[in-house]
Amino acid sequence: MLYKTIKYKVVSEIMEKKSRFICILNPITNTNEIEEILTNVRKQYPGAKHYCYTYRIRNDGNIIEKCSDDGEPNSTAGIPMLNALKRQEIVNILAVVVRYFGGTLLGTGGLVRAYSGAVIQSLALAEIITLEYSWQLRITMDYTYYGNFQNKCLPYFKQIVNTNFTDQVIIDAWIAADNLNRLLNLLNGITTRTATVEFLQQGFMN
Repeated sequence: MLYKTIKYKVVSEIMEKKSRFICILNPITNTNEIEEILTNVRKQYPGAKHYCYTYRIRNDGNIIEKCSDDGEPNSTAGIPMLNALKRQEIVNILAVVVRYFGGTLLGTGGLVRAYSGAVIQSLALAEIITLEYSWQLRITMDYTYYGNFQNKCLPYFKQIVNTNFTDQVIIDAWIAADNLNRLLNLLNGITTRTATVEFLQQGFMN
């Protein structure tokens, strides 16, 4: 189970007939973050004509989407911005475009191009990462199996968090859920079913 998002906040700007369109992309994980970000954007860019936004958030396998034209003609800002995110299948993201009016009306087509273009440009500058649904495991085994475990099992892990050498070897590691059954079967074979596996936590990792 995979999804794409951005790693860091991105800010970029385009000009269209003297109007400034400043796009701010923010990685988010839930809707509770949105109002605070919008408030901060309005403080950082005061006096703008419009503060249009859209977001896509993954929630229990579903995607929540919303957009706002913030006073621009209907469907000329929020939806084009949303469509720019959807085309790249980006989720857990809030896009805000701040417009400072330059004195020339752009028309509906010009607005659509400007708002979508501002988001597209910012996405081109963003570091896009793919996150995968994963489990953190704690594996405990006898020393006699550790060498074989290293050779055959380590390639399946996304990240080794910690390895402790006490009376046994204890490994804390993340593995993609799609690889879990394969690893468990391999581990049982290597250790003749003597290793213990604890499931510590689950979540998305890159």
